[in-house]
Amino acid sequence: TREARSLLFIKVIMPPKKAGGKAKKTANGYRFPEHLDPGTTLTDLKKKQWILGQSIGTGGFGEIYLASEGGKGEERVVKIEPSENGPLFVEMHFYIGAGKPENFEEYKKSRKGKDVPHLPLLRGNGSYLHKGNDNYRFLVIDKLGKDLDKIFQNGVNPLSLAQVASVSCQVLDTLEYIHSFGYTHNDVKAANILFGPQANSNDVYLVDFGLVVKYMNKE
Repeated sequence: TREARSLLFIKVIMPPKKAGGKAKKTANGYRFPEHLDPGTTLTDLKKKQWILGQSIGTGGFGEIYLASEGGKGEERVVKIEPSENGPLFVEMHFYIGAGKPENFEEYKKSRKGKDVPHLPLLRGNGSYLHKGNDNYRFLVIDKLGKDLDKIFQNGVNPLSLAQVASVSCQVLDTLEYIHSFGYTHNDVKAANILFGPQANSNDVYLVDFGLVVKYMNKE
């Protein structure tokens, strides 16, 4: 019958489903990288080795881990995504263009003691071949504290007027820095404003540059 011929045609042209089901996707539809075990070593473009610790969360691009250079010293954050994804690629190029420690130091000198921007700085980047055939990109940046959204808790812990003014000024200082390199952030929100790593820090940092846009070339 026609129905039987159709079913036979479907069986011939459709490949069998892979065991394990579909790959896990992010909220934006990007493929998640496979989870990497603590102790996994990532080697960046400057040959520095970063030893992964525990996973601390996921984002719209992939997974986030704690890590330290050579397994010792100051703890950093590593963002990892499959190479075909896009957000971390955009963020990585922002950091290469404007987020290196030397960029920050030059800007501070030009400010002559004025308020400086707050953003995590680039500590390393590169690619990692997982299981011999799955290429991941990774970005290493400074570790910070909790984000403003978690602390505010939808108004359960409201900020004082002085705190609001402080946060606003610090975010504006950081946006001024970003704009000086010809970028716009495009995703300023409470979840992307993190407090410093120290307990009871009053410093806030603007993070997540996966939606930045280069709107002019720096002269």
